[in-house]
Amino acid sequence: MKKIFLILFVILFTFSLFLYSKEKINFTGTWKLDPTKSELQQRGNRPAPEIMLNINQKDDEITIETVYVTTEGERKTEMNLVIGEEEKKIDSPMMGFRRRPGT
Repeated sequence: MKKIFLILFVILFTFSLFLYSKEKINFTGTWKLDPTKSELQQRGNRPAPEIMLNINQKDDEITIETVYVTTEGERKTEMNLVIGEEEKKIDSPMMGFRRRPGT
């Protein structure tokens, strides 16, 4: 009898882990670089930029707005992504200067 309960418990526990892992993760929020934990070093005479990500996730679409604050001012880039199994090419912004074609 104890073996049956043990086997049943193991099966239910394993099944619950499987269901738990299927939950979608939502990255919505504001993510800010912590310079005290960053490996970014000063580049020449300029300090590392302040970097902030504003992420908005709705269903299978993610919009990432990146804000760079440097001594020269503030620059923003925006990237839209679709989560799915189909592979797509996207244009990726590079520090707000120009767009790099996807590969």
